[in-house]
Amino acid sequence: IYGPTPADEMVSAAERLRRDGEVTPRRETWRLLLAAYGEGLQGHLQEARELFSRSRRLAEAVSGFEMRTGALAYSGSLELIAGDAKAAERDLRAAYELNERAGLVSFASTLAASLALALYAQRRYAEAENFADVSRNTSAADDIASEAPWRRVLAKILARRGEGVKALELAREAVAMMEPTDAVNDRGDTLVDLAEVLELIGRPDEAIEPLELARTLFEQKQNIVSAGNVRARLADLAAQRSACDPVEHSDP
Repeated sequence: IYGPTPADEMVSAAERLRRDGEVTPRRETWRLLLAAYGEGLQGHLQEARELFSRSRRLAEAVSGFEMRTGALAYSGSLELIAGDAKAAERDLRAAYELNERAGLVSFASTLAASLALALYAQRRYAEAENFADVSRNTSAADDIASEAPWRRVLAKILARRGEGVKALELAREAVAMMEPTDAVNDRGDTLVDLAEVLELIGRPDEAIEPLELARTLFEQKQNIVSAGNVRARLADLAAQRSACDPVEHSDP
């Protein structure tokens, strides 16, 4: 789901799981999650949500705690990609609270960072900062799944406060953390957030390169939704540059 496997291959793998091997509740839950994420990345959001709903019902009925929180976390992650931040918050908050109550600090830290991203997307900056701080204070130093996203959130919040130097430092740290990994979507999202920071601190021309890199990663993953969003942002930046270009007048 988070690695380099293209979305259509994810769906194909889910189909193979359906055809081959013993059908167990755990296996079926994972199959549904894999199919849902693959369909969602390709823009088939209604189908993805139906598959996620089925996976959650199955996980709650028979598959246990791990699958319940996994289903909620994956669903929330896809809703962030789809642009439904409220739905993302709902699922990520539920997953976070389950892990926090169970004392699973590592998982709770990662989910707190993801929840912070969902809150930031709703412009609830104080709440987003609170959960980013929760993640920062509970994450292990080598836990990239937490360390990169809390930096992404705080970088954007600091940029909005006018603290450009620290914002850019955090955003670039997040990019550097993710760059060696094969987490294609997360690498793309981190670059998109670096671009947002650059725009917020008044350096929009420098935002183009990270956005173009992000687009390449999203296209590699067949994440049609995020790739389309990046193309739209690049078009907006191009329009802004064109509007700022001086108009040449010929001599009379």
